[in-house]
Amino acid sequence: MVDPGAVRIMRSNHGIDLSGKHPKRLDEVGGIDVLVTMGCGVACPYVPGALLVKWDIPDPMGGSDEAYDEVIELIRSKVKVLIIELGCRCEIFRRASPL
Repeated sequence: MVDPGAVRIMRSNHGIDLSGKHPKRLDEVGGIDVLVTMGCGVACPYVPGALLVKWDIPDPMGGSDEAYDEVIELIRSKVKVLIIELGCRCEIFRRASPL
């Protein structure tokens, strides 16, 4: 289950509905070229051939709305930098919701 606080903040502040979503296992997402880990004290999986990018993102679970928004903005900025670093000009990134 996705953190209820994250679901609420993403819907109310960013117009993205995460209700009914759940974390997926790596075998549920298909081919992986880049694997981004968020930290949070969870062991990182090994995926042969994938670029592993480790981010140290604080877990806002149970925190204030501001804590969630700070983490969302941190992820947004890191994703933008990663897209530039990878040289992604893919259509999916131009169409994606504005994270």
